Amino acid sequence: MVWGIVRRGPMGLLIVGMVFLVLGLTGLAAAAAFAVNETRSGRTASAIGTVAVAAVPRPVIQFMTPNGEVIRFTNIARSSFWKDGDAVDVAYDPATPTNAVVDGLVGRWFPTALAVALGLPFLLIGLVLRGRARRQLRAGAAGSRRPPRR
Repeated sequence: MVWGIVRRGPMGLLIVGMVFLVLGLTGLAAAAAFAVNETRSGRTASAIGTVAVAAVPRPVIQFMTPNGEVIRFTNIARSSFWKDGDAVDVAYDPATPTNAVVDGLVGRWFPTALAVALGLPFLLIGLVLRGRARRQLRAGAAGSRRPPRR
């Protein structure tokens, strides 16, 4: 029983390369969206927070705003270096203090870096596979134009 068309050789390689290209470009587009979102975020205020609970997969951080309000949030990235009570820098939006992250490379740019780390290898593999497939297709087409042997 046939479930679909099977492509082998250069055409199959080209199709797999295109799938990898699409996945890689999607990952890099997500990285760009995360970067734009972070640069446009209203997280302009900063405070010194403490790690309230470090033993969970994503640590709970708490800090106090200038008006005395205590804010608790779950950080997006986890760190095995933090212990309960450790001091961390926090960036937050003064209008909505619950929109907060640990200020630093990991806290602010983790989603962007993850999307790049996942998307870039797919993009590179896709480019290599697509290039190989095109070379093989060209070589096959050039070979088919030769006059038949007598």
